[in-house]
Order: sequence, then C-alpha cells, then structure tokens
Amino acid sequence: MFRVGLYLQLSVIAINLPGELLARESYNNIETFTTQQQDFQVPFSNSAHTIGKLSLSISNRGVIGSSPFNPGDFPDCFTGKAILNGSEYPKSSGRKYFNEIGIWVGGIIDNDTLVTTTINDRGIVETTPYWINGEPINSRSILDPDDLLYNNAVSEQDIIVSYVDTFVNKQSSYLYDYLDYRFHSPLGIKFTQESYSWSYSYADDIVFFNVMIENIGDKHIKDAYIGLFVNPYVEYTNNDTITVSDDLCGLLYSFESSSNCHFVDTVDIVWAADGDGDPIDGEWVEEPIFDPLTQFGYASVRGIAGVKFLSPSIKQLKKSFNWWARYFIPGVPDFGPMMIDKYRNYRTDGTGSPAGDRNRYYVLSNEDVDYDVAYTSKFIYNLDWLKPPIHINDSISKGAHLEFLLSYGPVDITPGSTLPFAFCVLAAEKFHFYPTNGDNLPHNPYQWYANVDFSGLAKNGVW
Repeated sequence: MFRVGLYLQLSVIAINLPGELLARESYNNIETFTTQQQDFQVPFSNSAHTIGKLSLSISNRGVIGSSPFNPGDFPDCFTGKAILNGSEYPKSSGRKYFNEIGIWVGGIIDNDTLVTTTINDRGIVETTPYWINGEPINSRSILDPDDLLYNNAVSEQDIIVSYVDTFVNKQSSYLYDYLDYRFHSPLGIKFTQESYSWSYSYADDIVFFNVMIENIGDKHIKDAYIGLFVNPYVEYTNNDTITVSDDLCGLLYSFESSSNCHFVDTVDIVWAADGDGDPIDGEWVEEPIFDPLTQFGYASVRGIAGVKFLSPSIKQLKKSFNWWARYFIPGVPDFGPMMIDKYRNYRTDGTGSPAGDRNRYYVLSNEDVDYDVAYTSKFIYNLDWLKPPIHINDSISKGAHLEFLLSYGPVDITPGSTLPFAFCVLAAEKFHFYPTNGDNLPHNPYQWYANVDFSGLAKNGVW
C-alpha cells in the first residue's frame, strides 16, 4: 500500500503537448532575463539524505550526489558535519557511486536552441540558488510533528531547494561557450526541487525527487527535453589516492518479476557499476584493509546504482539514452556511440562529450538508445553504428571514465506554466558475485552479464 500511494503521489504531472518543430541551428541570442540583485544573494548551501542506506548530497544549485572539494567549507547546513562522500552506499561504508548528478533542460525559444544544465559535461553549473520559504534550503520530516512544516512533510527526511538559470555573470569565463561563441543564454526557468527518503527496509535504498520547472520568462519554450546527466565514479573512497575509473553503464529496460507469476517488469533504469567489483588478490574484501604505512584503505565495491524517471506522462514521450567515455588525454578524443545515419560533427574531434548548447540539445533529443558499455568491442562489426576507435574499444569495454544522459521529450512550456516530473536515485548491493568475472571483458561480455545480478536493483526500481 505504501508503495502504491507514494507512486501515485510522485507521478501526478501535467504537461503541455509538443508544438511544431523549430530550427535547431541558430546562433541568435535571446535577452537575458533579469531579477533584482538581492534575489541572487542566496548563499550556496548543501545538505544530505542520511536516514536510509543510500546517503546522497543535495545542493541548492541543483547538483546531486557531489562531494565538495573542500568539505569543511560547505558542510551540511542542518547538521554542521562535513559531507565527505556525496553518494555513499551503504551509508558509512566509504563506497562511492557518483561524482555528480544534474538536470538538463533544452528547448527552442524563437529560433534559438538553448540548454540549461545544473551540472554538465564540462563540470559547469549554470544555475543559481534561489530562496525557498525565505531560506536557502529547507528540511522537514514526518518524524517531527512539532515542526511548522510537519503537515506538508512527505517522508522521514524531506529536503527542499530552489534554483534559477536567469543570472549570468559575464565576468566568469567558465560560463562562456567556446563552441557557440557566447555566454550561457538562459531559458528563463525556475526549479523547485523536493527530495524524499525513508529508513524503511523496502525504501532505504532509494531517494525520490519531485521537481517543478516553471517558465518565469515571457517566451514560449517549444520542444523542451528533460534529461538526467550522471557522472558515475564507483570506488572505495577512504584514501587519498587517485584511482583509474573502470566503470560500466547501460539501460536495464526490463526484468523478470521476483513473484512466482513470471511477469516481466518494465524498470527502465540506467545503471552504473564498477567493471569487476574491485577484488583484491582474487577475493572480495568487505571490510577495508588499511596499509600500515600510508593508512590508506582498500575495499571491494560490489554494488550497483542508477537513476530512473517515475512520471508516466514523461515516460510516454520519446526516450534517449546516450553515454560517452572521457579520456582527458591530448590526442585521445572522447568517444560515445553514434548511429551512422545520425552522424553529427560535435567540432570536438570526438563523438563523446557534447559541448555547447546545440550539441547538448542534439543528445537530449536524438532518440538513440546506446548499447551497454561492456559491448563496445563487439560493435566494431556493426553496420548501423560508427565503429569505436580500434585503439580504445577494448579498454572501454572493460570500464572507463563515463558520463551518461537519460532524457525524454518533447514538451512545451508556456510562460507562467510549470512542468512537473519525478525521478529517483537508487542502489543495490551484491551486483558482483564472482571475483574473476572481470576477466570476461572485453571479449566475452555475454558471460560477464550471466555472472552479475540485477535482481536487487530491479526490485528496488519497481515503483
């Protein structure tokens, strides 16, 4: 009953139907929306969901699951404690799953293609904190009946933030788009984001989000797409070493129900996991091993985490799932799957990171559903997709530094209207079972998949 009630509550959504397609290749700028200066004197603030097994940080700029570079400078504003691991699962285990998660919104205003990102593939935040009930960040709980906000509480730990894309500091060069030759041009939208978590055993692996996107400008946003951008980074973090990322990701579309009726549930989860679970000397290490000289800790990371849209009205729209591998090495371009008949020149020397508004809008709206990362080496023989570079296809199949985007659209957002949607971040333990399973990659991904267990993630994702 609880699951059904919560699902209905998170899924109530009203959207405008898509309008006619407009040109997507314009360099024209739109007027930057302005708000009184004092409205933007909202201090950066962070908090974290910590009541369940999945600990997840929340920023009032719209960044989710991130660990501040200087944790002591940006502590949890309610507890005063430093947020050392912004996406820890299980809580207090030292195991991390994401660098950050953010929301992308792209649309057409007049004939201009615009995209706003709360965090993007260049690590840039294009949103600014806004007041929520007179505070930079709010919290409430059904466990605290004396709180004035108690009657509106949804979960045992609600966190509420608001942020806008309308403030552009043109003195900051990092906001300049060197592909579109302009500073960030806002859509004129305001986000109100509520997130919920519980300690109940059937919901403690999940953090739910309910987001309202309000068009606060005077322009009609046509053919808008909503995306979840994820930068996974799966590792044990209780040391100061820099590790090489060897993560995998993919789309889990369906999974056979755990009931005895053999139903197949549509789960639609984009997942991320370490490529081999980080065994040490051929064995799983559940409790960290500490080096007596450096005091650095090492442990296996056998779990899996992912994101999922929950709103039925959003999920009835066109879906795109795109991933790309980042290398940050001169002469080695980023790579991402791209269908031959949809080839696009990103002007970045690669097919991976889609820098610039027009490229990001293309990825939001291309309706591609990429193959799983582990299959990359097999797609050098495929006639529908561009061939992966021969010198990196095997290494990508074993795991890489990844980013991915799950998106839906189009919808229209008229001036003064609001587009609501819901999603969740979820995780599960014991995805990896065999310490030697990583040896099946890159050449035998089918056996690799036969040796991992998606049942925990699928069960947590049936909402």
